[in-house]
Amino acid sequence: MNEVRVQANDLTFHTLQAGRQDGPLVLLLHGFPEDSLSWRHQIPALPEWLIRRRPVNFAEQVFRGTAAVKDAFTDDDVRRSGELLAQPGAAKAAVDYYRAAFRKGPGSLKARLKFWDTPISAPTMLIWGMQDTALGPELIDPHIEAVAGPFEIVRVPESGHWVQHEAAGVVNEALLRHLAPLL
Repeated sequence: MNEVRVQANDLTFHTLQAGRQDGPLVLLLHGFPEDSLSWRHQIPALPEWLIRRRPVNFAEQVFRGTAAVKDAFTDDDVRRSGELLAQPGAAKAAVDYYRAAFRKGPGSLKARLKFWDTPISAPTMLIWGMQDTALGPELIDPHIEAVAGPFEIVRVPESGHWVQHEAAGVVNEALLRHLAPLL
């Protein structure tokens, strides 16, 4: 949520803004002497409600709207994901994951990735879509610091967040190459 001050008719309004700029507007007004904090119990319920209300539509917006490769998801993929989101508790779990990840702001995710007490010694591969709009390539470095064993990073330039869908062939090839010596 972003705090924004809005000027109108010689008055300054303190606002809290969240969500897509091109989405529908939801305006929650409070009375005197309260402030935006008075809506603190309602604001968290809105994303979950929106997902539960139209789960297939939400899945389509998330997958097709954020994919670097727009045709990576079939109609069946989107429908199935919507059905999964419609399950009891699924919308809350999906939203809570991101609430926890960004609890102290988007920049905190990189710092939070540095949580390992003991470096990983097992052979490890990290496959990263370089056009990921949710998790940028700057988040690769904390993973490097966490691995002491054999480590390979596969950067997929033409892929975004959904790398296993958007570049299935590249991911399959990398996985098989990585697993071959282990099996």
